[in-house]
Amino acid sequence: MARSRPIRPARVASVVREVIARTLTFDIKDPRVIGVTVSDLEVTGDLQEVRVYFHVDGGPQRVAEATAALERAAGFFRRAIGEQVRLRLTPRLIFRHDASLEYASRIEARLAELGLGAGAPK
Repeated sequence: MARSRPIRPARVASVVREVIARTLTFDIKDPRVIGVTVSDLEVTGDLQEVRVYFHVDGGPQRVAEATAALERAAGFFRRAIGEQVRLRLTPRLIFRHDASLEYASRIEARLAELGLGAGAPK
């Protein structure tokens, strides 16, 4: 019998996302993370690695600053996760910028230029 995606990584992702978002909001004081939002998480099947996808407004310089700040705070996030999530090993965190919102904005702008946007007549 074939199994679908394991439930445990999905549950762990949900809790880890909550811990990271709360820690970002209330505990991290680095001004480079202001405006950073977690858009998605991927947890490996062995629960040892978490890819954290984030969004931040601004250009490439702002993204680089936010990435550096998040990577610098990775130990702080891991400690918070270790205190709040029952796992044998605290997963390694990998931070990646989620460019999907910018991509969607560019597509919408292009469609609007062509008169095919959401407000265009049918």
